Amino acid sequence: MFRPVPDERAVMVQSADPVNYFEMLRLTARPNRDFCRRRKVRYACVQAVLYGFHPWQACYNRILFLHDLVAQGYGGWFLHLDADAYVHDRRFDIATYLDTHADRSFIIARGSGPEPWNVNDGVFFANCAHPDTQRIARLWMEGLDALPLERLRAAVEWVDQPDDQRLLHAVLRRQPALTDAFHYESAALINSPEASFTRQVLRAAERDPAQRVRRIARDVAQSLRRSGEPPDLLLPSLAAALKVPAPDIDAMGEAAAEPEALVAALRQLVAQWEQRQARQAEAAPTA
Repeated sequence: MFRPVPDERAVMVQSADPVNYFEMLRLTARPNRDFCRRRKVRYACVQAVLYGFHPWQACYNRILFLHDLVAQGYGGWFLHLDADAYVHDRRFDIATYLDTHADRSFIIARGSGPEPWNVNDGVFFANCAHPDTQRIARLWMEGLDALPLERLRAAVEWVDQPDDQRLLHAVLRRQPALTDAFHYESAALINSPEASFTRQVLRAAERDPAQRVRRIARDVAQSLRRSGEPPDLLLPSLAAALKVPAPDIDAMGEAAAEPEALVAALRQLVAQWEQRQARQAEAAPTA
């Protein structure tokens, strides 16, 4: 993914499919990008299904990213955040935090049970210099490559085939010693809706996809306001509420800076909503 090998001590990567998680990624990318700029962390935001055929299979992207970094000989940290996760505390001293755990392979939150292999990989930090991380990256990739492509093609829903997390669990269950160098971080710091550093609005917290997008928009906007940054997430929030496409990044930037541009963007959203209502009315069966 990165060529040549990054000079930075850490890289943060988010990715999502361009269908179901696209709006979430647009919302969370802003605070994550800003955090990385402040802390000299390389940031990448990818909207693609890099392995597979269906939107949910974008979950495999993280496996490719980690494997590629390790294969290139990168010796820093790979910071992975799901599309529904964002940095809440942009003053967090990530360099010191990672240095404190330099002898660890992974910094990761526990999953639904106490077993060492039972982890949640929505947010995790992988130390690419650690030999256990390098082995996990290879075995995780081998597990993905072992999935028959015809089965992936037929797996329209994510429950039909092992996702990224289930593949990781399988690796750790077969090789339990690979968890010895894990640092199991508290959900009070990462990977929960109320975490102090990186927050994640999990599917379990909001089952309805549209409501989940609205909650992320609200939470990210509140987080930006608390940090004193301009809340330029108004338009995506309104677009999600109206169920119309959000403006592009350039339009949102102009709207945040100029009242006239904001009014024009609001009118465009209303016009899109009215057009949508008209199409629905035309498609409705007549009595």
